Amino acid sequence: LEEVFDSLNAKFFGGMLGRPELTWSEGMAKRALGHYDAAHNTIVVSRVFDRPSSPRYALEYLLFHEMLHLKHPVRMCGVRRCVHSREFKAEERLFPQLKEAQAFIKRL
Repeated sequence: LEEVFDSLNAKFFGGMLGRPELTWSEGMAKRALGHYDAAHNTIVVSRVFDRPSSPRYALEYLLFHEMLHLKHPVRMCGVRRCVHSREFKAEERLFPQLKEAQAFIKRL
C-alpha cells in the first residue's frame, strides 16, 4: 500500500500529502471497500484488493479516493456533513481509469 500511495501522491498531489497509516482490512469486505479514519489518520483498504484477480487500477482508484479525503476533509454544509464536496468529485474525475475501476468495483 505504501508504494501505491507514494506513486499516487507524486502523480496527483505533487508529493504534498503526508502519508497516513495504511492498512488492509481484517476480512474480505465487499461493501466497505475502503475508508479514511481522520481521528486515527488511517486509510483502511479491503483485502479484496490484495489478490491477483484484482486489477491494480482498481486498488489505485480506491486509494486515490481515500487520499482525496485527506485533501478535502469533511465540512459542514448548513446542518449536513459534506463528505464528497463538489471539489472532491471534480478532482476524483481526474483519475484516468475511473470508469473501469468503478465498473470493477460494481461487479464485486
